[in-house]
Amino acid sequence: MSSSELASTSSADAPAVGGARIELEDFSFGFRAGARVRWILWRQTLSIEPGRFYLLSGPSGVGKSTIVDLLAQEIDPYSRRWVQRGRLRCFGRDGKRPRMVALFQRDGLWDDLSVFDNVRLAARGDADEAARLLRLVGLPDPPRDVSMLSGGQRKRAALARALASRPELLMLDEPTAGLDPPSTELVFDTLRELHEQMKGSMTLLLVTHELVAAKKICDAEIRLPGEGRIEIYDTSLPAPCGTTKITRATGLSIFAGPCLAVAAVAKSLFETLVALVPEQPLRCLGAGLLQLLDLLPFLVLAGCFIGALSLHFVVNNDPLHGALASELLKGTGKVLIAVLVPLLVSLLYAAPAVAGTVSRVGSMARDRQLAAYRALGRSVRREVLTPLLWGHLIALPLAILCALVGASFGAYAAEWLARGTTFSSFLPRFTATVYGTDFSWGLLKALGSAFLLSWIPWHLANRRALSPSELSHASFRAWFWTALSILLWNGILMFPQLQ
Repeated sequence: MSSSELASTSSADAPAVGGARIELEDFSFGFRAGARVRWILWRQTLSIEPGRFYLLSGPSGVGKSTIVDLLAQEIDPYSRRWVQRGRLRCFGRDGKRPRMVALFQRDGLWDDLSVFDNVRLAARGDADEAARLLRLVGLPDPPRDVSMLSGGQRKRAALARALASRPELLMLDEPTAGLDPPSTELVFDTLRELHEQMKGSMTLLLVTHELVAAKKICDAEIRLPGEGRIEIYDTSLPAPCGTTKITRATGLSIFAGPCLAVAAVAKSLFETLVALVPEQPLRCLGAGLLQLLDLLPFLVLAGCFIGALSLHFVVNNDPLHGALASELLKGTGKVLIAVLVPLLVSLLYAAPAVAGTVSRVGSMARDRQLAAYRALGRSVRREVLTPLLWGHLIALPLAILCALVGASFGAYAAEWLARGTTFSSFLPRFTATVYGTDFSWGLLKALGSAFLLSWIPWHLANRRALSPSELSHASFRAWFWTALSILLWNGILMFPQLQ
């Protein structure tokens, strides 16, 4: 790593004196545990000066990583779990919210992009800047795929991506976790040289268990000694020890959970409604077509079976023995095309779509990929939610249309086997009572169903880091509520459609 490259990092767009200042004024922060509140911070007042390199230390479980989440605004304000009082301010030289980036224990690299594109996206598409930053962290020629990086290389690639956004506050949560000693030493050397060259223009906050090595490169130590306290010490003092302060919940906190749950649902609904504005139309179209191609053979075959079984049942259970064959055919066509096939295809489509959405979004939340979008100033709505939503809005109506065609041919096959009817005489009778308004209502039902099967999984999966077992449970809950919502939506619209 050359000093000239580090110097260029500090000089480009970085003031001589800058960084972020953090101020706490009678600030308390904790989480609910039954009837009690476990306070990570309890009525603390503190000022953290800008432009310095701080080590955040404390006993395991005292809340160091949670403090990083709080500063990075990764704590969901609508979560029923967290409690916050007092005032926490984080601002730059101009008094506004600073540019801040957090590197979490999970590095959050986007695995659908190359290593180089991870950095270039954060650098606003500047390929030269991305290449320079990769050289800066010791990755001048990285492998193409993120999966090919070693643990130490992942940490350095994530650091290069973080620097691409020119942060005024850079927070690093266990950047050497799981690394061997040489990789750990390389990461710390990189941080030390980076701080020396950028001193005064960026505030760094480091959480690590490698206290001996960290104290050599940090200016001061912010300690969480327990009992809700936070203090600044000289780095030469002993390590802190203590426990989290616990108090009993009081006042109207019993109503906080339900109110916050309603607010969280409203927030996710608003996010999904805003995502209806496509910012990348071609990407949304591509997502819809790929989604359609994945499920199309199955849904068309399902439509054929539904049509064939329905007409076979009607033909073989006709009490009038063909006296009203044309009327029964008209009625069967109406029910199949207007009601039954759209509903069943929506439910069949929703099962894999919901599971896939929960799995993908939940994994991105767990691996901190969504947090990386937010930290680097990229819109999660634009990058993830809008393509996801429009993929379903495009794919589901087309899938239903193709399934209707399959149902028509399946019904004709059953009619031909029973009576030898030609297709030219079958189709006009089968669709005689199907009108243009039925397709309008069908499109409305399909679009509503697509919105529901996007919104509900998004609401359940996008804000929490879910374990594999929690992902499984979230998928089941998402499927249940999505299927119920689709049934209600189709049932509500069925009555005005058939009048």
